[in-house]
Order: sequence, then C-alpha cells, then structure tokens
Amino acid sequence: MKYVLAFSGGKDSTYLLYEILQRKMPLDEIRFLDASLEYPLTYEWLDTIEKRFGVKITRYRTDIKFMDLFMRIKTRGKKKGMIKGFPPSNRGCWIQTYMKLKQKPNGKDEMMYIGIAANEKARTAKYAKNILTPLVDWGITEDMIMERLQALDLLPPYYQMGFKRSGCWLCPYQPRGSLYLLWKNFPDLWAELKRLDKLSPHGFKDGTDLEKLEVRFQNEPERYAPKFCKVCGLPGVRLGRMKKQQDYCARHKP
Repeated sequence: MKYVLAFSGGKDSTYLLYEILQRKMPLDEIRFLDASLEYPLTYEWLDTIEKRFGVKITRYRTDIKFMDLFMRIKTRGKKKGMIKGFPPSNRGCWIQTYMKLKQKPNGKDEMMYIGIAANEKARTAKYAKNILTPLVDWGITEDMIMERLQALDLLPPYYQMGFKRSGCWLCPYQPRGSLYLLWKNFPDLWAELKRLDKLSPHGFKDGTDLEKLEVRFQNEPERYAPKFCKVCGLPGVRLGRMKKQQDYCARHKP
C-alpha cells in the first residue's frame, strides 16, 4: 500500500505533514498539484518545507495551459463563437477539472492523506474509504492549527500577510480581501488580472468591476486590509452578518 499526502502548501496540509512526520506515520510521497497559477510565495514555501523537514515534494504539472483553455472558442450555446474566459463564479472551476489531474488516490493500492480540519468534518462525507483525514480524527480545528503553526514558526507566508487560503492568484472565488492583498503586494499579477478581465466575455467575476474595485482599494484601504490580533499577531476572526474582521483571533476574543 502506498501512502500519499495531498499537499497544497496551505496551513492544514502543512500542519498535517508536521504531525505525520512527528508520529512516524507511513508516508511514501508528498504530492503537490501545480496549475502554474500559484502565488510566487507558494513555490518558495515548498522549497522551505523541503529544506526544513528534509523531504521531497513531488510536483505534478499537466501539459494543459491556462491560456489555451481561457482562449478556447465555444462551439455551442448562447456564447458560441466567444472565448471561454474565466470560470463563471456561479459554477464549478474548470481549472480543477482540467489542470489538477491527481487530486484523488490512484487506485485501490493508494491511501491519500487530506488536510481537513475538525471543524470542516462535513466535507469528509463525500470521500472514499482510501482517503484519510487525520486532523478530523484527532479533533484539531483550524484555530488550533494556526496557533500551533505560529508557535512552530511554520505558518505559511501568505497567511502571515492576511490571506485566508492558498491557491491560484487569479481565482474568481476568492474574497475581496484577498483581491486587495493581490493588488497591494503583487502589482504585476494585478495588472495581468485586469488584462484578462477585459478579454473574458463575462469578466473576471460576475458583478465585479476591477477598475472600480481598484479605486476603492486606494480610497478605502481600511475596509479591505486584513486585521491582526493585537495579542498574538494571527489574522483576526470575522464576526457579524457582514463578517467584519476583528483585531483579535479566536483564542484571544474578549
């Protein structure tokens, strides 16, 4: 039996890797699925993890290119003759479908560890028997993961910046707070996003005008900039109907 860790470079898979190595659990491969669209910090973090733990992360990349899919001409439907553009924000992501081919175990002889926190247990209902979710079994929540990673000096750099998750920098499903951080910290990627936004038939994200959003970022940074806990420095929790971010984490909530 082959044991594989699905590693995204995010907080959950990073902490799961730490625990697997500490507990000396079986592990034959650490698998990273690369759509060539990750933040530059993600690739740097993979290198850091390899050096820190003395492990090898196998990086899978398909021959399918994002721009080939983006520019593909539709042959049917109301938008026949138009390019595909960005994945519609109200439907599934075709980047996951076409560009990340190995996110499931390869047959019955492979067991795959997935980094799912205990507070996300509902997500595990759809998983097959050869998918393992140790963090759920151990009762380790996202808040616990954030605290422990910070104590271990293992918190991925994008979380330290205020991002809520890792992933593709041009993902139309990311919140506006993440778009603010993209605009502020990665001007070249932001410029490319605006260029692609103009090419896509339905824009980048339904109901989102990037030019107007940029003006709001400039004029109202306090509305979009992340807040951090005054006690420990972790990103603040979000409370209330509008999910306004607070300047304290879940642990240090007054």
